[in-house]
Amino acid sequence: MKIYKKSMLIEESDNVAVAVEPIQAGECTLVAGEEITANEYIKEGHKIARTDIEKGAEIIKYGVHIGVATQFIKKGDWVHEHNVYDDFEEINREQRAYYRSMAPDAMDYTIHHKYKKEELGLPETIMGYKRADGSFGIRNQVVVISLVQCSNNAAQRISAACNVPATFVDAACGEFPDRFERTRRGFITTGTHPNTFGVVLLSLGCQQTDPEDVAEEIRKTGRPVVNISIQADGGVTKAIQDGIAAVEDLKRQAEAQKREPCPLSGLIIGGYNGGSDWTSGLSANPVVGEAIDMHLSAGGRAVEVCAAAAIPPQRLLMRSACA
Repeated sequence: MKIYKKSMLIEESDNVAVAVEPIQAGECTLVAGEEITANEYIKEGHKIARTDIEKGAEIIKYGVHIGVATQFIKKGDWVHEHNVYDDFEEINREQRAYYRSMAPDAMDYTIHHKYKKEELGLPETIMGYKRADGSFGIRNQVVVISLVQCSNNAAQRISAACNVPATFVDAACGEFPDRFERTRRGFITTGTHPNTFGVVLLSLGCQQTDPEDVAEEIRKTGRPVVNISIQADGGVTKAIQDGIAAVEDLKRQAEAQKREPCPLSGLIIGGYNGGSDWTSGLSANPVVGEAIDMHLSAGGRAVEVCAAAAIPPQRLLMRSACA
């Protein structure tokens, strides 16, 4: 009985398959019922050509264009960097110019949900912590925010002592206006995140950021804020002591708040796709995508925080963004 090495065909239109196990030269694999003999060693997770591919022709994987052949590739050859050119930058540049040249209403942004809400059978509500600004969180965190790099160490020590999250910043002093505005917005966004109950702002005292400005923006959402300045407090040791006391007080307040039913459609989930190994695009990333599709179909919202690897499907992402 002939033994075939394992491989995977992701989409019918692909002209390459993926070796699930190492394939030595001369060994065979079955791809969509067709026998392919490896002309050379194919490493686990690497591509093997399903058919002859002419120089300059597309390499298709996941049903999409991932590059072009830099030389003639014979059926059974190893398909990798030595014979494939990644033309992503050229395509991206051309598509960006194309999109910019179009009228705002020229693209089809019609939302096509993959699932019907009724068939998912998801609950209408989820237990969460309601916020005064109308949002809700699934966690009820007290967060320590360092407003300048000079207060990072003290913020870290408060965070560790109280077992609460903290955010740190590389600079936040002497920044140009546009960058500083992004830094300021980052402080405020952290403080008003749905999972944030209350905030301790820690600063040195002479930084570019105005702590009261940040605190006021966060307080507008109904969240309690404590401001601590290392210089005004009499030094690092005293600021850490006061920071720990402030965090513990906010934690007691947070513990008193009870979870309540909140609409599932109001939940915003974050999707993170990566490339830890060759299986990411075959398993973890599709699962993340399916979960997001389901949530969007249920009326929810999602944020994709790692779209760099999404080379060709910009239109799909933009349609999803409309939701």
